[in-house]
Amino acid sequence: AASLKPSCYSCYHGIEMSSEAVLYANARNVKKVNFIVADIETYWPKHGYDLILFEETLYYVKAFVRREVFKRYVEALNQDGGCHCHSCRSVQILENAKHVAQR
Repeated sequence: AASLKPSCYSCYHGIEMSSEAVLYANARNVKKVNFIVADIETYWPKHGYDLILFEETLYYVKAFVRREVFKRYVEALNQDGGCHCHSCRSVQILENAKHVAQR
C-alpha cells in the first residue's frame, strides 16, 4: 500500500499471515487502507475488486492448491478487473495460472 498513491484507489484491503505485520501496517493509519490477518490459501475474497495485487506471495502457496486459490481470487474480480503479480519468482506461476482465468 505504501508504494501506491492514495488517489489511485478507493480502498486497499490487504491480507497478511503475520499478526505483528498487520498491527504495524494498521498502526500507520493510512487513509483507505486496512489489513487483516488471513492465510492466502484459505481466505475467500469478497467480490467486486478492480485489481488484486499479489506482492511476493504466490510462491508461498502450495503447488497442489495454487490453481484453486488463484481461481478463487480471479472470481472475486469485477468484470473488467485484473490481477498483478509483483515478484520475479512468481512470474512463471502467474503464467501457468492464466490458463485457469481463461476457462
